[in-house]
Amino acid sequence: MRGTPLNISTTIAASAPPLRIISRRSTAEGGRAHDHLFHPLRDCFIRYEIDPFKTDAFERYARVWNEAIPRAGANLIGYFAPHEGSSTIAYGIYDIENLAAYEHYRARLASDPAGRANFDFSRTERFIRREDRIFLRRV
Repeated sequence: MRGTPLNISTTIAASAPPLRIISRRSTAEGGRAHDHLFHPLRDCFIRYEIDPFKTDAFERYARVWNEAIPRAGANLIGYFAPHEGSSTIAYGIYDIENLAAYEHYRARLASDPAGRANFDFSRTERFIRREDRIFLRRV
């Protein structure tokens, strides 16, 4: 559909169940609202398929990332857990300056004690059935 404008908000809202936000950093807390207008960032969208009987474990997992991801150098937009509709889909969203910064961020996250413990927690509890990651740029 070349030339047809796409309203991403409407498309996402129409195709995804309502989600409950777990955390969002405000600009007063160090968030970078509207920085994308001045610095091209890449947004990382992580789509999780989770065990619907282990939503509490996913929320615990997300709360750890709320601290660890910013410490490692990415700007966390938030983690989103199922609320109504699908009980198996959750999201994590953060932005990063570029793919080189992403590689540094991943190394710092892997060496972060809370990050390592959270990776281990997810493997032990097995509440994540599938995890897909995509990088998009804002337009």
